[in-house]
Amino acid sequence: MSDVWVRVASFASLSHPDALACVPHAGAEVLVVVEGGRPCAVDNVCPHLGAPLTAGYRRKGWIECPMHSWRFDLATGRSLSHPGADLRTYPTRVVDGIVEIELPEP
Repeated sequence: MSDVWVRVASFASLSHPDALACVPHAGAEVLVVVEGGRPCAVDNVCPHLGAPLTAGYRRKGWIECPMHSWRFDLATGRSLSHPGADLRTYPTRVVDGIVEIELPEP
């Protein structure tokens, strides 16, 4: 099996501070945002109790789980509050103004 590049949204539309997109993948979702001028993609689920991170609080550079306030760096997926409880990240690129993420074949 090989990985596939999936078109998500225009870079311009994801560049707004509150903008995000969710892409379904293998029974879950991938959260896609633009942070620091580049697209980032992480799993949209907190590893603690599985809450969707899109329901949480987002600030520049990080997102907070709505259930117990765990925070994650959007660029690296690293947990800012519980070392080792990191999110999976996905490669991203911009092609002709469209953000794409690389997903493994399910």
